[in-house]
Amino acid sequence: MSRRLILSPPLAIARVGPSDTPLCAFEYAANDLSPRGTGKTTIEPAPTLSLDREGKLTESSPERIQFKDDSGIRPVCVFFELRYTEGNSESYPVTQRELKNWGVDLPDVCWSVKVANLKAFHNTRDPATRISACIPKLQGNDTLPQILHGRSPENSCAPLVRPGKPIPLGTVQLAQPRNDDDCLRMRFLPAKGEVYGPENLRHRLIQDEGDPPGPLRLPSENLVLNPDSSWCRLRLRDDDPARPGDRDDLRTVPPLLLARDENSVSLGLIDDVCDGIVSCRLPDGSVASARLFVGPPYMAPDRRHFFSLAEGLLDRQEPPAFGDDFSAEARDLLERISETVGAMNVDYLNARTHDVLTPSYAYAAGVPFSPTASGPLPAPLGDQKDDVLPLTARARKFHRRLACRDAFETLLLMKPDELEKRLRPPDDTSPIFDGRMPPAMRGPTGKPLSLTRRQYQLLLKYGRSITK
Repeated sequence: MSRRLILSPPLAIARVGPSDTPLCAFEYAANDLSPRGTGKTTIEPAPTLSLDREGKLTESSPERIQFKDDSGIRPVCVFFELRYTEGNSESYPVTQRELKNWGVDLPDVCWSVKVANLKAFHNTRDPATRISACIPKLQGNDTLPQILHGRSPENSCAPLVRPGKPIPLGTVQLAQPRNDDDCLRMRFLPAKGEVYGPENLRHRLIQDEGDPPGPLRLPSENLVLNPDSSWCRLRLRDDDPARPGDRDDLRTVPPLLLARDENSVSLGLIDDVCDGIVSCRLPDGSVASARLFVGPPYMAPDRRHFFSLAEGLLDRQEPPAFGDDFSAEARDLLERISETVGAMNVDYLNARTHDVLTPSYAYAAGVPFSPTASGPLPAPLGDQKDDVLPLTARARKFHRRLACRDAFETLLLMKPDELEKRLRPPDDTSPIFDGRMPPAMRGPTGKPLSLTRRQYQLLLKYGRSITK
């Protein structure tokens, strides 16, 4: 029977933070949606693994979750476990006992990590702006922390990262197995969430959307990039007034991803996020690999967004598949929609789409537009007339009710066609923000956002199961 190595999880997301203490593990529990409940997401601590300087592994069960301390936001680190399968879907941990059965010593287990930040390269197409880091060989008994130093290619002309001034992209560390039956693990600890700029940045001005130019200040120790790099001189075609008709450069989508000065020239800023691949190899040549991503901190940890990486992966199924208990999944989606609204300023987003985005998109698409084309602004409810954000209060109250099963089903029984009318189809091409759900939110191209194809069909399937 063939043996296959795997890393678990196969895909993981770490989150930056300036604190030296990683965030403890937590889980989402059942939401408090009772009539007199808080209506908020419930999170609770989960068993948490920690490593010391020597790689000694300990497990604890925290009593509370602390997202920030005196040093700032706590980062989210990720652990990768080495496991194996034997011709079926069940996996088993690779332990020192298993290694002995296979005739393998712990030092013969070889880990490797490759990560990169390619934002500058994506925009410039200049190989000298690549930033990557690699630990090609880390033996299984080497449990000291290893820093991933981000560098530009050697011997390149005008490298973005100068030799001798690398950007830290995170730290990896192997854990000492606690006993012969403990799984082999690697931990990735992301970087601090710093922003780096060229050495001459202090002499330039930044241009924010709709604001006058102003100075941008970074710590002097972060001004280490090469000002002669093409990244620090880049001007995308979409920003060139001499070519106003040229809007086909996909590097400008979505817009405003490039920090620019008052002349619309790149400021040359780079952060320390990255993504890459973690691998583990045994002497017989068997290899396991996993994908690693680094993202921003949890800005609203008690608010799950209705979009997630999992939703994007599920949407690739053809045709979209639903389990027997699809109604539970649909209700979970409605809860996440309510949580998303709880983290939004609906009044601001509504005014922006109604007064700015819809007119400009309609004009660009040659679609007739009038001030009422996107629908009238809804009036606040009676008890919200004095609310500072009346539309926000209205939206939160409305979606909290819809997250309750009885309220949602009652609405559909009273108005069977309401759900399909209120949802924006995922293949809709209209540039008008017309109030269809999700309203006032922009998608990856800046145009009106829609649910994924699978989410859209899931809600319709749930609605039809109620009204049939």
